[in-house]
Amino acid sequence: MNRELTIILLLASISLLSAQPAEFDFRPNYQSMSVIAAVEINGIPASGLDWIAAFDEYGICIGAAQLIPSPYYEKTYLNLQIYGDDGTTPNIDEGINEGETFTFKLWVASSNEILENPLCISPVTGWLRNQHGTTITNWGFEDGVLLNFATAQFFQTAESEDIDCNVSVAINDYDEMELEIYPNPATTTLYITNAINYLNYEIFNSTGKLIEEEKNIKNKIDIQHLSNGIYVLKLQNDEHISIQQFIKN
Repeated sequence: MNRELTIILLLASISLLSAQPAEFDFRPNYQSMSVIAAVEINGIPASGLDWIAAFDEYGICIGAAQLIPSPYYEKTYLNLQIYGDDGTTPNIDEGINEGETFTFKLWVASSNEILENPLCISPVTGWLRNQHGTTITNWGFEDGVLLNFATAQFFQTAESEDIDCNVSVAINDYDEMELEIYPNPATTTLYITNAINYLNYEIFNSTGKLIEEEKNIKNKIDIQHLSNGIYVLKLQNDEHISIQQFIKN
């Protein structure tokens, strides 16, 4: 087999792997808004070969896109246009209308399965007409939204207390501390910069379950006993709070 044919076949195989399923077909038009979020599967960043799609209340696909791995944030993102119903074609329902909600599905390229209902995410509201692709409120890059999809295997092995959608912290009740943790990823120890006073900490796993807490630490946390994965660290004193994500490997 010559070199040119080998390259052609390789590119063809990659194209087939990354092609979205027919269920993700949609009709683009001039009415759209966008959403930006990080995407995980069982707490692990999704693949750049995976596809995300949005569906309105009637099950119509209103936008789909391949995921985008970030070389800077060690995350995988979606940048998805959500298309509306085109008023020039009254006999065809192409997309969402104002006042409707939409949900997400994720196609996993490696297993050819479609995952529904990311953990702890309610149907999305706030789509408006004539916004020319601007982001939906609370769904911009700076909002830090995370869609964590779960496989059937995850639900089979998870205990009821493993999924806690009420773990969010009222950051507005505190002044946020200027703290940083390093290294990240880490293997044995997390170090905390600018830690002047003693701190309390809590560690949550990727499903929001509190797995560890301790009071009156100074500037380091032993994590060598944790399983490999993604965690959220909450650092707090009487007046300040800091919430950061870290990877244990």
